[in-house]
Amino acid sequence: TGGRLLDSGRRIERCDPTAKVVRELATADDPAEDGSLDLLLELGDSAMTYRTRYFATVQLPAVLDLLIADDTNPRSLAFQVDVLLDHLASLPPDVDVARLPRQNYLAEEMRSVIRLVDMSRLAVETDGRGRRVRLDRFLRDQQESAESISDALAQTYFTHVLAVRSRGPAESRT
Repeated sequence: TGGRLLDSGRRIERCDPTAKVVRELATADDPAEDGSLDLLLELGDSAMTYRTRYFATVQLPAVLDLLIADDTNPRSLAFQVDVLLDHLASLPPDVDVARLPRQNYLAEEMRSVIRLVDMSRLAVETDGRGRRVRLDRFLRDQQESAESISDALAQTYFTHVLAVRSRGPAESRT
């Protein structure tokens, strides 16, 4: 259990820098022109994977797909969430709760959002100043989701405070 919790934290922590570096390098101007896409692939340790898979020049939709949604790429957000979900499924359940634990729900939601997003659309839609606002918002949302999963895990497995029930007015008059 300890190893799974430790690796779960590692997976959550990998989501933040991945989303952050993609936000910084891919949401403004033309990242293919200024070398940002090549840098993204190098930082994501995915340059060789890209070159063997896409025998073409570096293009933003393919880079986004590889670094965000490709569940076979060990550096992608999707891969981190899939491994995290495997760990969460193996953790001891909270016997007081009959529903899906919050951290599992949040991780499933994050995986669904990543799988369903249209990378081509995120790559081409820009505002009047050339910024990819939808891509930026999507990546911010993924960072926030990872933080929420971390908070839920901490609440479930590391907070040892019992819930206090307030006494109603009828109970307090005795």
